[in-house]
Amino acid sequence: MTGTKREYAAHRRKNGDQGCTERAVNLNRVAGHLAAGLFAGSRVLDFDECDRQWEANVIKRESDQDHTKAPASASGGVDARAPGEPSNGQDPNSKPMTPHQRREHWQAMREELQTRKDAGELIPRAEARQLFLDSITMARAALEVIPIRLPDRLVGLAAPAMRIILSAEIETILRGLANAASADTASAIDPEL
Repeated sequence: MTGTKREYAAHRRKNGDQGCTERAVNLNRVAGHLAAGLFAGSRVLDFDECDRQWEANVIKRESDQDHTKAPASASGGVDARAPGEPSNGQDPNSKPMTPHQRREHWQAMREELQTRKDAGELIPRAEARQLFLDSITMARAALEVIPIRLPDRLVGLAAPAMRIILSAEIETILRGLANAASADTASAIDPEL
């Protein structure tokens, strides 16, 4: 039987592994507990062979695992937290967070983000995107005027003199863009500026 990783996880749950998810299948594949040859993109090529490897590598590893070592999820031997996900200050060798601890962790994260937003360290994504687009538009407009402004000043000059004039013009444009960007950023943080 073949199917998607999600279908394979449902197959595992149907056969008694209630905690199996598509993410657990992915994590065990990446960790090397399931052979890469069993997968083609998001598809599992052979459920029976995958079941054998799951039993041999994942379930066996869970039963052999000393519970003082890294925590294993109920769904396949890999910690249910994403790599690098904060563990709420817990020792990495401790048990996974309980739902209550996870709720407290994310509540603290939300409060920290709100504090940083109130302090002016963060702005809404839409505003940041608009500031970026405005900067690109200003840069384009400033660069498009170079061929209009400089030809008369460059006629008859030697290459070194042309380079000096072009460099000065580009430096003026870049300085203007930097000043405009810092003013826009300051006004996004404090609109009264």
